[in-house]
Amino acid sequence: MGDTIGTVLMLLNVGVCVALALQIHAFLRGATIISARQLGARVVCGVLLIVIITMIYYGLSHKWTDPAHALIFWAVMMFLAVLLFVVALMDFRETCTIGELRRAKLFTGAAKVAIRTRRRT
Repeated sequence: MGDTIGTVLMLLNVGVCVALALQIHAFLRGATIISARQLGARVVCGVLLIVIITMIYYGLSHKWTDPAHALIFWAVMMFLAVLLFVVALMDFRETCTIGELRRAKLFTGAAKVAIRTRRRT
C-alpha cells in the first residue's frame, strides 16, 4: 500500500479525534445545546469511525495468507460500519425529535403571547 493512502487515513483519524475533542469541550463548557445522550452517541460514532479507519489501514497493508482470516477481518469491519450507520441514524432521529419539541414550545409560547395580546385589546 502506498504511503499516500496511509497518510490520508492517518489525517482522517486525527481530524476525527479533533472533532470529538471539540464536541466534548463545547459540551463541558455548556456552549452547545446537545444533550448528554446525543454527546454519547456522537462519541460512539467517532470512536467507531476511528476504529474503522484504522482497520482499513491495517487490512490494506497486511499481507493476508489465509483467505478465511481476511474474510473474517473485513466482515467484522463491515459490521462496525453498519453499527456506525445505526448509531448515527439514532443520533439523527433524536436531534430531529428534540428540534421538533423546541419548535412546538416556541410556537406554543408565541400563541400564548398572541392570546394575551388579544384579551387586552
